[in-house]
Parts: sequence; structure tokens; C-alpha cells
Amino acid sequence: MINDSKIESSLKLFKALCDETRLKIIIEILEGEKAVCKIRDIVGKSQPTISLQLSKLEELGIVQSKREGRSIFYKIINPKIYDILEIAFDIKIDRKNIEAKLNDCCKISEEK
Repeated sequence: MINDSKIESSLKLFKALCDETRLKIIIEILEGEKAVCKIRDIVGKSQPTISLQLSKLEELGIVQSKREGRSIFYKIINPKIYDILEIAFDIKIDRKNIEAKLNDCCKISEEK
């Protein structure tokens, strides 16, 4: 049985994906954590637009931010995003490689 909690959780995923800029941001960080400036350069939108959409994604529980000095990095924290994008784009995402990259990032960050 699908309860209200599952419906609410699913709505958050679909809200995240229904905006072109948010979808491009998600696609950009599929391979691992990236700084806002890097996301901005690749997505091709203004800094305020990227920051607003990243805030919305964070509120929806899709991404998580981490500050390092003056930079803010974002990564995907909801694994269901990978499932949805694999179906939507008919692709296979190498999650083991992503996890390895994230682990390397975390180790480097922790050592600083």
C-alpha cells in the first residue's frame, strides 16, 4: 500500500526534476561533489539562479551542501535520483565509481 509518507517523498523527487535548471544541476553533480562556481560555469546560468535552485534542491532533500573556506560544494544525497534518471535517460550510472570519488573527496577534505 502506498501511504501519504511515500507520496510526499515521491513528490519531492518529482518537484526537483520538473525544473530545467534543477535537472541540469542534478545531472552535473551525478558523478560527485562539485563547487557552486563549477556548476554555474557548466549549467550556464547566473550565480543567483544556481544558488536559488541548489537551495531548493537542498530543501527537497535531494542534495547536501558543505562549506570549505569561501567555496560551497554540493552532492546528491537521495539515491532514488539515480534510479529515476537511469529510467528517464535510458542509461546506467556507475554508482560504485561515484561512491569511490565521494570517499576520496571526503578523505581529502578531512585531511585538511
